[in-house]
Amino acid sequence: MANHQLSQFLAEVVLTSHYLAEPVSKTEAEISDAEMKCLKIINSFEPIGMQEIAAKLHASKPRATQLVALLESREMVTRTVADDRRRIVVRASTKGKKAVALLDKRYDELAAAIEKRLGATDTATLVRLLEVITPLNRLQNDNK
Repeated sequence: MANHQLSQFLAEVVLTSHYLAEPVSKTEAEISDAEMKCLKIINSFEPIGMQEIAAKLHASKPRATQLVALLESREMVTRTVADDRRRIVVRASTKGKKAVALLDKRYDELAAAIEKRLGATDTATLVRLLEVITPLNRLQNDNK
């Protein structure tokens, strides 16, 4: 049963990566995966408007607004009026940028461990396959 085997591998990867690359320590802030994804988008595309955040999250504008409000309450982002005064833009704060940098560092360490175990060729194959099934490639290309 290949689908069951795949589901077990995925569960193992997710659970392992959660412990090896936890977004921020619990002493710094309680932050959900959805909030961290929102913060990474804000950090990558700042200044960014609420509609753009919702589109990149593939979420409704009210959900994006809720996530931004939670991040703002944790002092990870700031909202200001855009130069044209027609919309609100969001930027990552220093605290938010540090949280993203910490997350990126932890995932870089996880990726290095995976590459060490798989080798360069199998790692390249894994990356190619993950690009097919995840929106990561689309997000990175949007950032260029």
